[in-house]
Amino acid sequence: MPDAKHPAPPPGREAISWRSTMVGWQTVAPSAVAFHDGDRAPAELSHADLARIKAAFVASALRAQRLGFELIELHAAHGYLAAPVSLAAQQPAPRRVRRFAGEPNALSAGSL
Repeated sequence: MPDAKHPAPPPGREAISWRSTMVGWQTVAPSAVAFHDGDRAPAELSHADLARIKAAFVASALRAQRLGFELIELHAAHGYLAAPVSLAAQQPAPRRVRRFAGEPNALSAGSL
């Protein structure tokens, strides 16, 4: 919570997808729909993009296991990729292509 010494959080503390124009990074999502009016729309992911991202998560989890980690967290809130993909599997999402939804548990730890 900001106080008198810190009136506002620095720009780097916001989620990347919150205001992608602030950092100049191209964000990605299941569909090319901007998060807020005035935001740059994320790039729409293809099946190949999703396969590449999943492979990167799997490789990362395997590296963590090899290094002795017993637990990893896939943060899926605040607009990060797993949140919109997993939510789309559970509810209608008319602005995106349903082919990415898959099964409701498609992004569970057991699938990685």
